[in-house]
Amino acid sequence: MATKRLLLGVLCSLLFLLDNTIRAKNETWCWGDGGFGQLGNGEGDADDTTNDDLFIYSSTSPVQVLGDQSFATVCTGWYHSCALEPPGKAWCWGSNRNGQLGTGASSNSTVPVEVAGGRAFRSISCGLEHTCALDFEGQAWCWGWNSNGQLGTGDKLNSNLRLVQRLCH
Repeated sequence: MATKRLLLGVLCSLLFLLDNTIRAKNETWCWGDGGFGQLGNGEGDADDTTNDDLFIYSSTSPVQVLGDQSFATVCTGWYHSCALEPPGKAWCWGSNRNGQLGTGASSNSTVPVEVAGGRAFRSISCGLEHTCALDFEGQAWCWGWNSNGQLGTGDKLNSNLRLVQRLCH
């Protein structure tokens, strides 16, 4: 008999399904506002920068995030979501108007896209419109909106067209 365990989050959750062979399959499910694609189900307006159609892509029921990734943890920001896939590959989706997806570009994504830079992270945290992650060497990395210096880079420049930035010492 299959056992189901649901870990709740703000907008996204991981669902772990265990079948009779004790093989776990992680599925990520999201619900709520999906205007920028932050539900990760391939729907949303990837070109929208104003969120004029805020409720068109919303879902009051969980929808499965697309892709064959098996995420171990997930976080949500204002209009973006991110997750880690063992052994530490970071993926993000949704709004990227301030570079919070960490792709080095500024386009939104309605499905998970890999964070640029090829780093492996042990944890990830989503802020309002920025994202931070801790690598296995103990270094913190942040990208996205930086209007108040929240990226810790020593300036107030967004990293929407730069790759993931390492925090200053």
